[in-house]
Amino acid sequence: MLYRFSGGPDGAYPQHGDLTFDQAGNIYGTTSNGGQPSCDCGVVFELSRSGAGWTESVLYTPGSPPYSGVIFDGTGNLYGTTLNYVYELTPTQSGWTQTTLHTFGGQGDGALAYGGLVFDQQGNVYGTTETNSSNNGGTVYELQQSGGNWTETVLRSVAIGPTDTPTMDASGDLYATLGGLNGPNFGAVFKLTPGGNGWTFTDLFDFTGAPFTDGFSPVGGVVLDSAGNLYGTTFEGGDENCGEGCGVVWEITP
Repeated sequence: MLYRFSGGPDGAYPQHGDLTFDQAGNIYGTTSNGGQPSCDCGVVFELSRSGAGWTESVLYTPGSPPYSGVIFDGTGNLYGTTLNYVYELTPTQSGWTQTTLHTFGGQGDGALAYGGLVFDQQGNVYGTTETNSSNNGGTVYELQQSGGNWTETVLRSVAIGPTDTPTMDASGDLYATLGGLNGPNFGAVFKLTPGGNGWTFTDLFDFTGAPFTDGFSPVGGVVLDSAGNLYGTTFEGGDENCGEGCGVVWEITP
């Protein structure tokens, strides 16, 4: 046991986002609750070694719950999402300074950013939102920096909102799932490919909803192996002795 959260200012329920290490071996993550009592919106925390144990430091108390972890850029800044906005944390001698990169307005630019972020080689940031695209579904978006400001571009509006962090391959293609936790239409896995005329959407696999075969309600994003196979999980389906099913671990082969 490295650290047990008290549920107070140090945070509560660190159950959604992945953990991130820095080069010194410190651990960074988020909680979706705790923090300021007036908000109960969670914290961004660091765990650092202290003798034989670990000590928690709260780096940032957001005004909206984070449901994903944080990632580093090449200069040691942290980036993450809350349900309502994308933020950057910059280390200084007096602590970490927060900058809001984009606030979702729910008018076509997305809302409810459950998923986290991924960088491309140029330093652009990509993520997903579950709701409030132009067709009342979700979005896949890009944030580009220019002159110290960040501009959001919606790459794709989708009918069933993704709730996971997108995955980028070496060619710059993005992968994610549709219809996460208890999502409609059982869910799907898709790819977005950049090109001269924008991003091309490819539906890679549709879950059938047959609860004891391929599963349904995919959550947690996808990972790629060196051969281009995709791996992920579903929240439901699979075990016929588990009600609606306890989910499956799946592989999709090109």
